[in-house]
Amino acid sequence: ILPWWPSANDVHAAHDALLAASRNPRDKKFPGIAVHGMVENIIVDTMPRLVLTVDSLFYACADLLRRLAIGHPYQQVNKRTALSIALTTLDANGVLVTVPEIDGDAYMRRLTHVRQGPAEIAEWLKRWHRNV
Repeated sequence: ILPWWPSANDVHAAHDALLAASRNPRDKKFPGIAVHGMVENIIVDTMPRLVLTVDSLFYACADLLRRLAIGHPYQQVNKRTALSIALTTLDANGVLVTVPEIDGDAYMRRLTHVRQGPAEIAEWLKRWHRNV
């Protein structure tokens, strides 16, 4: 499959939408970008350069998720943005992954403390893969 890959504008738009929807007052207190140019660099660094198999797409999305979550390009809502973008990218490429909110939140909190590589994250994403 030839992948659709998010642009920095896609990531910023997802972040802004998640920030606006957040009910956590702390999220609203510190909006915006923490490190300018980081999202753009992450997109370029993780963008697949070849036609992908489904397994390599999971790996690329896992790498994107990990770098956005751990790199912390925004003041707030980094983990939710990372998960949202990874799931959107999989979906845009015909791979439906539905992660229950409670499992996604718990995993993303743990991810920032227990450094996992893209292979482990890809396996976690595959658990929620649904064939349609």
